[in-house]
Amino acid sequence: MGVILARDPNTPDMFTDPAAKKPLANWAPAPVRAAPPPKRPPGWDMRSKVSRAISAAMRDSELNRDEIAKRMTVFLDEDVTLNVLNQYASEASEHSIPAHRLAALAHALDRADLLNLLTHPLGCEVVEQRWLPAIEDAQLAVDIEEKKKRQAQVRSLWRGRG
Repeated sequence: MGVILARDPNTPDMFTDPAAKKPLANWAPAPVRAAPPPKRPPGWDMRSKVSRAISAAMRDSELNRDEIAKRMTVFLDEDVTLNVLNQYASEASEHSIPAHRLAALAHALDRADLLNLLTHPLGCEVVEQRWLPAIEDAQLAVDIEEKKKRQAQVRSLWRGRG
């Protein structure tokens, strides 16, 4: 037969409740939960999205980056260098494009849609001014329809049908 060793009193028994000194009959392990995704700095995803959009817009343009920087410089009346423009287009760069320079880039590329990078998270869309009367007309049509429905409800109440 084998040798039976005495239990070491300094080693805790993982099958016994230390407080009650009794076996853990109904013990169950804690539920396994997925680890939360690693925290990123605030704005990291948006910064990356803006950089990728700037890079794609410049790549799709017939203008080279030097010409884009020159057009932005004229529009803003401040110096915009090729190096800074390249940093705005790089996800690896810590330099994000300021809003006034994004507007200048949109102007230089004739791409007002680039401003949607700022407005989409707010549930808004940039539209050309020429479309504003059409949008207001559509809003008025919706308002009129809602008022007609409410008017029919009110009329039915005061005419004794409600």
